[in-house]
Amino acid sequence: MNKNRLSLKSFLIFSFLLFAMSFYSQRIRFPYDPTPAEEINRPVIDTSLVRIQYLMLYVKDIEAPDKKTENTMMLQIGNELSKYFDFHRFLADSLWNTLAKKKKAISEVRSEILNYRAGTLPLEIFKNYPKGKIKTIDRVPLETYTFEEEMESPDWTLESDTLIVCGYTCKKAITTYFGRNYTAWYTPEIPISEGPWKFFGLPGLILKVEDDREHYSFECISIEKPTWGSTIYTRESKPFDVPKKRFYELQKKFHDNPAAMVEGTGLILSPLPESARRARPYNPIELSE
Repeated sequence: MNKNRLSLKSFLIFSFLLFAMSFYSQRIRFPYDPTPAEEINRPVIDTSLVRIQYLMLYVKDIEAPDKKTENTMMLQIGNELSKYFDFHRFLADSLWNTLAKKKKAISEVRSEILNYRAGTLPLEIFKNYPKGKIKTIDRVPLETYTFEEEMESPDWTLESDTLIVCGYTCKKAITTYFGRNYTAWYTPEIPISEGPWKFFGLPGLILKVEDDREHYSFECISIEKPTWGSTIYTRESKPFDVPKKRFYELQKKFHDNPAAMVEGTGLILSPLPESARRARPYNPIELSE
């Protein structure tokens, strides 16, 4: 077993305890291990021609619509495909290899990376990978899952309104997509039919999109064309392949009773605290197939 990896079982348990007991506000340290960290070579699937950062705001609890969580997400657009994921996970991956090149102790690197990734989203969405498909990778503690669906564009209605977003003149489009009604703003100044999350299919890059309940919104905060080699990579480990419907069933089950689901795996030998049994609010972005 690679010494640069936590054992799968201990890492999964540790990750869940962080979630269940709200430890993200504290700094995590691992027992000291002087073994030098090694660089991780992830499978490269394309080269990033454009990188866009979006501020993603979302409501976890529909009973508290004014309380929004935010994450900075990144869309990498390559020659053949695109990848949408948490920007700080991208930075954490880069940091790991930077520290590994400096021969830092594996325990120090793990601690830095785990704290850096705290509060990030495990979501990854690939468009046209495989060809003609949208692949989603996401996590339901204690496992990572993947599912694929046809790459079908939302049915957009183009309107005449305009809005300036991130310095670009954008045009308006509306659609109903997976059970939510969205307004999008796209710019023909960047003639790339792409956008955040699973959105695409407009005659220009989507810079802003929001549903009419104001539960989910994505707004561009940065656009850059890398001046050096910027790879689009996928995971070195293979997630569990499940049907899309099954993934959302597992996600809902976890939110209803996190402890029961985790204890059912047999990985936890002693009872979890009551705080881990309390149902979590559940407001998925997809409300329908």
